[in-house]
Amino acid sequence: MSTTPALILNLLVYAIYLIINGLSIFYISKQKTSSYRQLKGLLISIQLLFDSIVVLEVVRTFFSSSNLFMDVYTLANTTFVLIGVVLLTTVALTIDLGPKGSSLREVISA
Repeated sequence: MSTTPALILNLLVYAIYLIINGLSIFYISKQKTSSYRQLKGLLISIQLLFDSIVVLEVVRTFFSSSNLFMDVYTLANTTFVLIGVVLLTTVALTIDLGPKGSSLREVISA
């Protein structure tokens, strides 16, 4: 695989995304909020999930010729996106329902 300007730009965009997302995770973990405490863990989980998708994209850049990797990539990427949808739906429900407790159990029971 030759290094092209497009490949370098692609990897640079991924690196910038991972840095910004890492800072976001750091600041979310430092927040001290009394309302929606259960959202902190959900938001961090979602961001880590999307980090995993980006890492898979970076690896795909170098190993896309392997059929086995592409099978694993397709299955993992689809699974990560679907899990992200479930987590984002849970966040939306938490905001909409406004449970009184601080755990996900209150979100589910509301």
